[in-house]
Amino acid sequence: MVNRKIEVFDGFLKKEDFIKIQNKVFDNEFPWEFNKDICGQKEEENQLDNCMFVHVVYGTRPNFKISPLLELLKPLLDKLNVDILCRIKVNLNLRTENHVEHCYHVDHSNDLFYSAIFYLNDCNGGTKIEGQPLIQSVANRLVVFPSNMLHTGVSQTNTKRRDVINIIFTKYNG
Repeated sequence: MVNRKIEVFDGFLKKEDFIKIQNKVFDNEFPWEFNKDICGQKEEENQLDNCMFVHVVYGTRPNFKISPLLELLKPLLDKLNVDILCRIKVNLNLRTENHVEHCYHVDHSNDLFYSAIFYLNDCNGGTKIEGQPLIQSVANRLVVFPSNMLHTGVSQTNTKRRDVINIIFTKYNG
């Protein structure tokens, strides 16, 4: 059984590596795709505040995809000690009038996988992991936890956008 620990790291990347990633994602030309829901649940489709923009950096479903952003994420992946990569995506949530706690979900059911959430900006939104207090969105903060733990995002009310990078992976143990 995998360690059930939740780890939070502030100032995770060197400032210059963080700024390169942040500048790329915040560029007006960065390509986003609209998701009409957040967790893929049918009942979300008609909820006005339950949508987001996504950029898949690395994915295999439904089709294999690699984004040019992957190269900039190398320092992040190296420091995470990634062995097997399952998925990387960037999520952009727009401001809501009140905090919206989205649906709880797991990123992967296999207990060998971890989820990492890397925050690209400060705001009063964050991440809730079942049974835990809100983990605030703080720029250059990284949260790592087992992928089969229920968690959700919480929208922000004080900034136009909340940007995070979500990585699902196994750790190299050698």
